[in-house]
Amino acid sequence: MTAPFNSLLRVAWMVLFAAVTVEAAEPMFRGQPVSYWAESYCSNTNPAARQVLEQMGPALAVPALTKLIDQPDVEANEAYRTAYPAIKLSAGGVQAPLWKSTLAASALTSFGPDAEPAVPELIRIFPNRSDQHKSEIARVFSHVGPAASSSVAVLGQALSTTNGELKKEILWAFGHIGPAANSVQPLISNELNNADMFVRLNAAFAIWTVAHETNAALQVFLVALNDSNPYVLGTAINYLTRIGPVAGPAVPQLLKAIQHDHVPVQWEAVRALGWIGDNSPEVISALAAVLKSEPKDYNEVVLQELSASALGRLGPGAREAVPALIATVKRGRVSASAQESPYDLMSEALRALGKIGPNAQAALPLAQSLLKDVQVRVRLAAAEAVWGIDGGRTVQAQEVLIDWKPNLKSLINQAERFSQQRHSLMVKIRDQELLMGALAKADPDLYSKALKATNQLVSRK
Repeated sequence: MTAPFNSLLRVAWMVLFAAVTVEAAEPMFRGQPVSYWAESYCSNTNPAARQVLEQMGPALAVPALTKLIDQPDVEANEAYRTAYPAIKLSAGGVQAPLWKSTLAASALTSFGPDAEPAVPELIRIFPNRSDQHKSEIARVFSHVGPAASSSVAVLGQALSTTNGELKKEILWAFGHIGPAANSVQPLISNELNNADMFVRLNAAFAIWTVAHETNAALQVFLVALNDSNPYVLGTAINYLTRIGPVAGPAVPQLLKAIQHDHVPVQWEAVRALGWIGDNSPEVISALAAVLKSEPKDYNEVVLQELSASALGRLGPGAREAVPALIATVKRGRVSASAQESPYDLMSEALRALGKIGPNAQAALPLAQSLLKDVQVRVRLAAAEAVWGIDGGRTVQAQEVLIDWKPNLKSLINQAERFSQQRHSLMVKIRDQELLMGALAKADPDLYSKALKATNQLVSRK
């Protein structure tokens, strides 16, 4: 009995040894090991690699990319560097080498909170990396958001010993991690007086999201609104958009910024006025004035779309802008510049009328006439307008909604099942945002699902 037993025991040990020493087969995707796609993206040897990484999802892509981040001395393919000649080192102005680890970190950002499994390894390697690599890693933490709270300590240590781009990225990360970064609040406050205005702006954003110190943050933003650098001005206004109604004291300067020579500043100013929510006559008049003339070029189309969106955010209080919005809808059909734009000005004006609601009664006949428009987006926007203005009593608006509900349900199912495919699904879901206002009233359960799916896909925009 002993000999057979010993033989059996040896066989069992051999099987166990093989199980723990033989490395499991690497997962495959589209006929290739997952590591092939990660390596291909970081070496620029396969143009489709980035899209494939997104399609395979975070469960497969994140571990493969995390392994590549731990290779700081492997430079990326020369072709990749040639494709992005504008990338510079902050010191010296010479072209920075692009490391595979840097590109891997960049790829991780596209997964947003789903890149959380990479956080422990990124924390481990962070202290021993160059500032360039640390900046990329800090950017990953910012995209992961609150789930990267375990990175706060290592980021805080680096904040007090660095300058330049890395300091900005660390503060940006704290701003997205939020209240979980409260332990480093004193370090953030120290940067509110930094000589670099962009550092001050990022610190102000961080102190607002981490500790809700509205006054400290707002003072920095208000000072920046007087800066002669349009990029400083645009960044400050963008942050004002993020903090919303508490940014009310900035409204007079934002009204002036609509006339700024730098087009992106105009865009940011109009957008901010909508999010701040000041529906005073001065704001309504300024936004409506943007809509009064036919846009001459793409930049003006975008400005008018943003203005219409802002008026919609102001809701019923924007009733004085109804004539300008009606004129914009009528003009949109024949505007060549609007036809060339990826933004649908006509639809945005209709959506704004719907959000203004019964106070936009004068627009109801026009909106009803567009319920059978040849353009899908116009039909959907018209349905939303009609629902908002008359409470959904128009039968044709209900029919438009019913026609598109199965399509929206399909997209929601895809979003819930394949939420990692952010870019392709995000576009589809955004196309259906025109229905959201109507869905909220017609089918609250479906609206709730649609809202959840949409938030998952666009939360890192």
